[in-house]
Amino acid sequence: MEKMKSYVEKVSGKSEFDIAIILGSGVDIQGNILCSINYNSIPGFPSVGVEGHEGRLDILNVGDISVLVFKGRFHYYEGRENWEIRAIPYLSSLLGCKYFFSTCAVGAVSRKAASSDFMVLRDHINFQGKNPLVGLSEFFGSQVFVDLKNCYDKKFIEIVLNVAREKN
Repeated sequence: MEKMKSYVEKVSGKSEFDIAIILGSGVDIQGNILCSINYNSIPGFPSVGVEGHEGRLDILNVGDISVLVFKGRFHYYEGRENWEIRAIPYLSSLLGCKYFFSTCAVGAVSRKAASSDFMVLRDHINFQGKNPLVGLSEFFGSQVFVDLKNCYDKKFIEIVLNVAREKN
């Protein structure tokens, strides 16, 4: 991971970022891109295998906020290892990101939901039978436990939903 971190810092000319975002299929962010890095040029970084995932890290500024935009992710259904699943969040953490957003194209329970609807998760259940934290206790000891009771920041969710409502 240190090689990955060093490479991103070298290519971007920045050593710390504020926000990381993973874009799912069909989701894009427009902005002033300062730098683009193909995943396959980052030493040791996994490459994407799902159609529609570009496999690129775009670095941009929104005002004075520096943003890492990961265009493509890694899935267990591809037969990925745990380290690949956690590569993006871990690299984002090493690069100083305090906020992490994951977008995706998911189904909805309600038939009223349109494919373009904006939704925010408040909780989740892992039905995959795998956990990306497996194996981390050897590095982090008991600190590897993640209390998911407050995983999703309720105050932040309300801010996001209020802005979404205002923007219709």
